Amino acid sequence: MAHWPYPIPFRYLGLFGDFCYYLISNYRILLCLILWATVTAHLFEAIAARQICLQLNIDQDSTYLWMIQTFILGYPSLSILQGYKRRGLCFTINMSSSSNNQQDKPPAMNLSDAEWKKKLTNKQYRILRQKDTEFPDTGEYNKHFETGIYKCAGCGQELYDSSSKFDSRCGWPAFSSSIDTSVRRQVDADGYREEILCATCNGHL
Repeated sequence: MAHWPYPIPFRYLGLFGDFCYYLISNYRILLCLILWATVTAHLFEAIAARQICLQLNIDQDSTYLWMIQTFILGYPSLSILQGYKRRGLCFTINMSSSSNNQQDKPPAMNLSDAEWKKKLTNKQYRILRQKDTEFPDTGEYNKHFETGIYKCAGCGQELYDSSSKFDSRCGWPAFSSSIDTSVRRQVDADGYREEILCATCNGHL
């Protein structure tokens, strides 16, 4: 008699069935929406890929078809993610202790542009005053987890305690909270992201 070479884990199949029943019972509408969105996306993907094949005179049964389909759905997602990365967005939990009332408060240290240029290095001036962003995974404090206090390079204001620092894997230092009201948040021009500023000198962090 022939036997299946591997034992069948029936108890895991039962757990999987129970899990599926739980999802269907409690999240029926959500699952239907996800299924509808998935089918619609794949339908659009297939139609668009075939149109591209027709325009380029490519055999629709060739391996190029699935490559084009992958590109259609994959490229926009990668472009959006890379755009966020270039502009300094970290997908982190923001539990900053700074209040919304700090947003319109004028900075305590208000130097002229010429004074800032004289006070800061070229790199510090470019980031703090011109709101530039370092390339991901290049900053000296990205993987720095020594105990201490992180201060503003412009005015020396204490901003973050090292105990709140964590590895967000976004390429820039990330903190779960700030020290008291040392930082303030300002909504970006896109209306979605928030810029973090030093509350004392208004430097871009």
